[in-house]
Amino acid sequence: MIALAVRGLTGYLFQLLPCAFFCLYPFYDDFREHKNKLFTAIGVTFSVMAFFFTRCYVLYITSDTGSYYNLELTLIFLLSVILLLILYLTMIRAEAAHKFFILTLILNYGFLMTEIISSVSSFLSEDYMYNTPVLILHLVFNAILFHPMLTILRNARNAFKSKISTEVWWSATMVPFIFFLGLLLFYEIPLTANVSYHHVLVLFGRAMEILMFFVCYVILRIINTVQHLTIERISLEKTVENYKAAASAAEQDREARHEFHHHIAALSILLQNQDYARAKAYLDKISQNIVQNPVHFYTHHLLLNSMLCEYEKHALDMNIHVQYTISVPNPFSMDDLDLCHFLSNLLDNALEANGHLPPKNRRLTLVIRQNGNFLYFLCKNPCDLSLLHATRNGFSTTKENARTHGYGITIMKRIAEKYNGVFQTDISNSTFTATANLCTPPEHGRNVDRIQQMQ
Repeated sequence: MIALAVRGLTGYLFQLLPCAFFCLYPFYDDFREHKNKLFTAIGVTFSVMAFFFTRCYVLYITSDTGSYYNLELTLIFLLSVILLLILYLTMIRAEAAHKFFILTLILNYGFLMTEIISSVSSFLSEDYMYNTPVLILHLVFNAILFHPMLTILRNARNAFKSKISTEVWWSATMVPFIFFLGLLLFYEIPLTANVSYHHVLVLFGRAMEILMFFVCYVILRIINTVQHLTIERISLEKTVENYKAAASAAEQDREARHEFHHHIAALSILLQNQDYARAKAYLDKISQNIVQNPVHFYTHHLLLNSMLCEYEKHALDMNIHVQYTISVPNPFSMDDLDLCHFLSNLLDNALEANGHLPPKNRRLTLVIRQNGNFLYFLCKNPCDLSLLHATRNGFSTTKENARTHGYGITIMKRIAEKYNGVFQTDISNSTFTATANLCTPPEHGRNVDRIQQMQ
């Protein structure tokens, strides 16, 4: 009796647990409630339904009225699927199209597993209801298909972060859904007595099931490639802008040095001629020009300094109070391209958030400093909470063309991972805070800039 109960319980779990895991995997950080609550709800559902299923299975095997308990087994199994489906649809915070895409994909997986195991087990024993060979087949085929399914689901998870419209996702959902319906109808076709023809139909059905997974994999790879190219294009555009700003700053520096030599020469002549009044007037004029056109120096790193100055100009044009605290090695070991991508997205988001606030509330705080082997970034700015909508990609953009924007947090997270670091965001008291720790060991024997500038 205990052996029968174990067989029934194991068979029940082997059929439902893999499918439940695969359904939840792409959304493991998008649960509406705490993960413990969801897993508790799933565990309770599995426990209760498994108890009734195991009891009916034992009665089905040992009772003379097996057909009655066979119906009960089917109803309990269907009820388990419905309860898990309700949890899946209600407890996950994601677009309906994304959830239905995964659901139809897993329905095909369950259908494929059932058909393969039932076909193979029919050759092993007439008693195919969770006997030992059937349970071994469940374990073996789930183990074989586990990694390919995870690969597809990882691609789906990444594809869900793209800016592809909901309509496109519903169209993509039709692919596994149509395959599923087609295969259901296909297996209902009355088979002839010709055994060879029967095997041909079975092989054709398996080939179509495998083709469906391949088609979905290709679709997801295409979506991910388009997303990657879009991110790269946006990053390159920002890089070009930042390098132009750096080149402009370098040219201005050369012009300033050239003018400085002229000023020194003019003052020398005036002082040699003892024309002190004109020399003083000349100095006053130079000082006034410097006050009107200040050149700020934050760091010896030319690219970083030019970016800080450029964003400072944008901030001042928007009446944003700026505070920079910079303490970095000279130079530091972060790649220039990565620096451009990271800092431009960080400050773009801060300026965008400030733009939705009254001028008196606008401010921006940026800290960049070296802590041992880690380069630390902190950016704080006030925000309008009504405009912040959490998405899989971070937060939705408020820019006009949302299809080509909203990738900033994705880019910054990717750069942080490249440097074996972490990137985090937090919202507290209507203040948005972004922090990052990147592993960038400082180059020895160099000075460190320690400059704090407030505007």
